[in-house]
Amino acid sequence: MTSRFGSRFVWAALAAVLALSTGAIASAQLNTGPKPSSGSCWTSLTDGPQWQMYEVWTSGNTIRSTSTFRSDGVQVYSYNGKTYDNGRWTLTGSKLHIDTNNHFADYEGELSHNVAFGSAKNTRNETAWWTLWRDCPAG
Repeated sequence: MTSRFGSRFVWAALAAVLALSTGAIASAQLNTGPKPSSGSCWTSLTDGPQWQMYEVWTSGNTIRSTSTFRSDGVQVYSYNGKTYDNGRWTLTGSKLHIDTNNHFADYEGELSHNVAFGSAKNTRNETAWWTLWRDCPAG
């Protein structure tokens, strides 16, 4: 099925390349089941280590950032040496929505345990593909 952001095949291929290049697939559980009894992974956005994010925009810009998702719905994110606390997030089932800087950019995606993928659009009418992940500790 083709969407306004391109084919699902391209999206899946980009996500796989990004995840493989960071080792996320090797170290992250991709199921949405309960937290493993070994305690090696986390079950919510708000616990565990910082999230890593990689974005590829149609303008040619690529952004690598880190994020912390607070339980009050605030996303604190950092990139290019600056930290911002103007992100807002909601999670409904596996559907993740993030908006940054009063909706300068809006992100929609699917969260599967410790990995999320999706698309974004900003007020400049640019679109992006993004992936969000965090590594589970060995154990």
